[in-house]
Amino acid sequence: MYNFLYVNKSSQKSLVAKSFIKTFEKQQKPIFFVEGEEEIAPNLNPKENLFLTHRKGGFVNACPCSPQVICCGYHNINLAEGCPFTCNYCALDVYLNFPTTKIFTNLSDFETELDAWIKNHQEVRIGTGELSDSLIWEPYFNYSGY
Repeated sequence: MYNFLYVNKSSQKSLVAKSFIKTFEKQQKPIFFVEGEEEIAPNLNPKENLFLTHRKGGFVNACPCSPQVICCGYHNINLAEGCPFTCNYCALDVYLNFPTTKIFTNLSDFETELDAWIKNHQEVRIGTGELSDSLIWEPYFNYSGY
């Protein structure tokens, strides 16, 4: 899995970051604290490098429907972008263009946004696997138990 951890300094005190940092320290894997993603080399392997940072913008987004198709109301939640797996059928390796897998650490912002979003929608159709295999991150997010 991941061999190198990059942590945005503004995210390092979050519970998610602390959990990843503890795991990497226990495995004696390198951890780099950076001011922003511009400090990360552009030619890294995203299957070996993990980047913890705040998500800028919304967490709950409408599914990008195909042109000339009636929208079904499906929405996506993205707490991560990228995946450690190398599934030959997955388009993420081509679609995502960043040298690390990103994990978003500002979960209180996500929870606030989701609560407000749910209050404004009578019917809810939400998925969590658009830009990552969301279940692999469960030990760090612990949302499936809710």
